[in-house]
Amino acid sequence: MGYCVEGQAIQASCHPSVWHRKQRTFYLAGLLALVLAGGLLASASPALAASPLSWASPVRADDQPPFESSTAITGVSCPSTGLCVAVDGAGDVLSTTDPTGGAGAWAIAASVAKGFDGVSCPSTELCVAVGGGDVATSTDPTGGAGAWSVASLIPAASQIPNKPNRLDAVSCPSARLCVATDDDGNVWPSTDPTGGVAAWTETNVDGPKKILSGVSCPTESLCVAVDRGGGDVLTSTHPSAGAGAWTLTAVDKDTLFDVSCSSETLCVATDSGGNVLTSTDPTGGAGAWSPTHVSGGLIEHVSCASWDLCVALDGNEVIMSMEPTKGEQAWTSTAIETTNRYGGYESLESVACPAAGVCVLTDSGSAVVTSTEPTGGAGAWTITDLEVGFNSLQGVSCAPAGPCVGVDEAGNVVSAADPVGGAGAWESAHVDDHSLDGVSCPSAGLCVAVDEAGDVVTSTEPTGTASAWHVADIDGTTPLLGVSCASVRLCVAIDRKGNVVTSTEPTGSPGAWSVASIADRELRGVSCPTEQLCVVTAGGDAITSTDPTGGASAWTARHVGASASISCPSTGLCVDTGIGAFGILTTTDPLGGESAWTETSFGGGEEEPVTFNGFDEVSCGSEALCVATTLGGNGSPGNVMISADPTGGAEAWTEAEVYGGPIVKPIPIIELYSRVLTGVSCTPDLCAVIDNSGKVIVGTLSPVTSVNTSLPVASGTPTPGQTLSCSNGSWTGYPPPTFTYQWLRDGTPIGGASTSAYVVQTADQGHGLACQVTASNSAGSESATSNTLQVPPAQAPGGGGSGGGSSGGSGNPGTLTGTVSNAFVLNRMESVAARGAVKITLTLPGPGTLQIVGRASAAHLAGASRAKKKRETPVVIARLRLIVSKAGRIVVTLVPTGSAETVLARRGKLRATVTITYTPQGGASRSIARAVTFRLKRRR
Repeated sequence: MGYCVEGQAIQASCHPSVWHRKQRTFYLAGLLALVLAGGLLASASPALAASPLSWASPVRADDQPPFESSTAITGVSCPSTGLCVAVDGAGDVLSTTDPTGGAGAWAIAASVAKGFDGVSCPSTELCVAVGGGDVATSTDPTGGAGAWSVASLIPAASQIPNKPNRLDAVSCPSARLCVATDDDGNVWPSTDPTGGVAAWTETNVDGPKKILSGVSCPTESLCVAVDRGGGDVLTSTHPSAGAGAWTLTAVDKDTLFDVSCSSETLCVATDSGGNVLTSTDPTGGAGAWSPTHVSGGLIEHVSCASWDLCVALDGNEVIMSMEPTKGEQAWTSTAIETTNRYGGYESLESVACPAAGVCVLTDSGSAVVTSTEPTGGAGAWTITDLEVGFNSLQGVSCAPAGPCVGVDEAGNVVSAADPVGGAGAWESAHVDDHSLDGVSCPSAGLCVAVDEAGDVVTSTEPTGTASAWHVADIDGTTPLLGVSCASVRLCVAIDRKGNVVTSTEPTGSPGAWSVASIADRELRGVSCPTEQLCVVTAGGDAITSTDPTGGASAWTARHVGASASISCPSTGLCVDTGIGAFGILTTTDPLGGESAWTETSFGGGEEEPVTFNGFDEVSCGSEALCVATTLGGNGSPGNVMISADPTGGAEAWTEAEVYGGPIVKPIPIIELYSRVLTGVSCTPDLCAVIDNSGKVIVGTLSPVTSVNTSLPVASGTPTPGQTLSCSNGSWTGYPPPTFTYQWLRDGTPIGGASTSAYVVQTADQGHGLACQVTASNSAGSESATSNTLQVPPAQAPGGGGSGGGSSGGSGNPGTLTGTVSNAFVLNRMESVAARGAVKITLTLPGPGTLQIVGRASAAHLAGASRAKKKRETPVVIARLRLIVSKAGRIVVTLVPTGSAETVLARRGKLRATVTITYTPQGGASRSIARAVTFRLKRRR
């Protein structure tokens, strides 16, 4: 039995509908190497740093018909005629208390686990299912997804494609014993099946790399397992007693697939040669097993209700016997022809016969087949399609502070007003008869989707029912590949023939859309951050317009290397994933030429291995949050790259695995690239990733303590009766902080002065006043103190003293002319690439001392990981001290030290924090800190 990869689950059966045109592998180079590499497993690689996003568990948002991919029901167990529980390859549980009651009698609990291969229910009060590396248990099998608990027995790193180790089968004779089997020669017994990971014990009984494909335990005193490849039967009368309690017996020259024991005195196994092997003494050695040829094909599944009925499955053939030990003449065959939407026959996948009078079969096309008279021929069986399946999500868009909306290849829209609300938050509506390939939601009141037939599908109520969506044909039959809406007043779509299709009234009639040809080839990506800027990519070009509705002449093409997905969160940043397999392009000047774009490479050679097979989609919710999806293949299927500084080079990007597994490197000799993650959409505080099995994975920003980047400023006239004000300064951090204030007199808190405004008191005369601002969010609190305003001392009664100033004609006493100001202005800070320096322009209020210090992380200088950088003390890389004699504008140049200059010459850029401190004569100092990148233009 082969495997095919769908999202994260590895299905036990695949048919043409599973691999739709949008889901299939991009490149299948190296398939011979795939076969030869067999047991080569990729090693795990640690991420560069902790992900700034926290990823929720995947939820299947798109599991409503019509389906492009039906899901194989891979296992069924019926502890009585009043309960049947089935599981499928997508991780769903299907249950019924009336197995012959038709489709309406079945309930579906979706996405209980990643995928299932088998289930066993010893009673109506316990069911145990296995699949991947997980075991799922429930004491209330009909209670929905919340009634199931999942324990991961086999690490995800052991389940990568090509040679996975996964749990294959399970048998529970009672609530006191369950035995599961895996692909590595192990049995996993448990005397407390609901007790979690610690309650299951891994025991190797068949050597490594032996697939134990079937197991049956009729009582707690007998378990029988079969292996696929060796033709061996493994038996134990004390299954939980360790490896020594199991006996291996070679009984068949063919591959054994399954086994069923109705009691300790009857076991029936099936093989790849069309044989059933029966035994009335399963522990009696090879001579106790008798083969009987009953079919021309391989028999994969078998269930024996009693001595009076055994049912085996061969493709779509049901082979049964009421006297299984009586030889070939005691077995009969009936064809049960369940068909799929493509007209082909589905194979029968599992069988359960709880009593001689009831049998339940399942197939690879989401149907159940039932009979109360199993030996009555084909007419005695009833086929019921349970419509279980999923669709590949093709596009997603999350509106700021609004819903997330996804579109799929079956013409469905899925939406959630609360995207972090779990599976129950998502609703599905069938709105189109064609594959929807892209969607853009500029607000909660507008979403625009495009399809493969040249239609736009719009809604002003995107979380509403199907009737809230309207289809308009705007581009003939030319497939539209993507759309970006800068606002409700501008949407721009792209098509396969090099046209942009624009509208200032997206919900209007087809005539509200205009088509303009801007390239002679397929357009690949589109992003419109504002109504005055749109960027389209095609064949290495960035095609831009400041007047997107102005026709073909309003668009200008510049060759920059961009060719794939593009995201521009603002007019000052665009990120493109089109540089080969392992790089991205960024620019802070989208209207610039090739020199305005910077390539960031993530390796890919033998000396720079990467943990992904190339980039695919990208979305930037802001200039401080970008997420790029990667191609899966034989590496991590859910790998993404995240950056809070997308122009900061490779080290500014962090790897993460959205499914929760480890980051696994692809096998270098096998270039198998597949598109598992099909889209991503980010707002400033969350990202939604979609995949080809209808799942949505939402990441929210992890709380980060606020850090002050510009000190608060106290301003106003510091004399009694006057009101001073305090600004917040500038802060980083997530969620955005809230602020509290405390005024200080000579550094000591003033009681009751806890707002951003303060009225100077007489008690303040002769003292310095400053404000302390505290920024708080869920990650913690940090404080920063402003500059100090000096309050003049009180004057002696009667005037200005000897030599004091004149009171003029008013008779008022003399006063000081004012306080010494430290309120300097940082006008500009820019890199001088020709010199590897930073030029700083300042405006100073008067004479004083100026000190400028640049600091960088020691780990950054040494090229260490970002995780290590955070633990390093900053190192001074540049320093400058000046005495200024008067007020006015001053320009200074900050040059790095010798060691820093060496690093800069090698890398071309060096990130640092520059702190500028100005101390006026006779006054208090004030500082401003700014991040800056030293750049040095490399000589060719």
